[in-house]
Amino acid sequence: MLKVRVLFVLALFFAVKCFAYKNHSLTIGVGYFAENVFNKTSQNDDGKTGLLGAANYPLSAKYDLQMSGDWFFAPQLSYTLFPRSTNDSAAKVTITNLIFQFGKNLGGVMSSGFDWYFGPGCLSHQTKGNGGTTTLPNGTGTSVVNLPGRTQTAQKITVNFGGAYSFGKSRMTLDLITENFFSNNKRNYNLMLGYLYEIGGGL
Repeated sequence: MLKVRVLFVLALFFAVKCFAYKNHSLTIGVGYFAENVFNKTSQNDDGKTGLLGAANYPLSAKYDLQMSGDWFFAPQLSYTLFPRSTNDSAAKVTITNLIFQFGKNLGGVMSSGFDWYFGPGCLSHQTKGNGGTTTLPNGTGTSVVNLPGRTQTAQKITVNFGGAYSFGKSRMTLDLITENFFSNNKRNYNLMLGYLYEIGGGL
């Protein structure tokens, strides 16, 4: 009886295919986007660096289009609906990340839920000054200085690599987003951990 149950479970396991990419699948979710990782840029007033940089929490949407076999074109847009404040609270930062990723489902039953992907992207970093004034130390006293109220936007072309695991309609992702990929001096890294949920499609 036990052998029959084991065989039934194995047969069911081999019959189920939970591929990560599905043609015409639309997924939405949330993410944790860490800027300037691997001790590249200080995020603290004392100048110390850390493994993870400034944290952002974008909303994401992805759409899958099958190209050939297990290869898919899956553009993804991430946007921080709620901007984060800078350390001095003088500005708000909004991140927009558009990735033109090409992905492939990994073959085999044991890896049917895994996929990997790569592709170019465009990362937009918008900083909007709050304006107003602030008080800063000035020798033995203090001075009142004006804070900028203008908006500045920096856009960079990125190279992206990542992997994901899907279970049911859920999908967990980990992305390495590289700025200035071909420059040894200016190259910079960002990490994004995401959770997506399939809301439509999936033919």
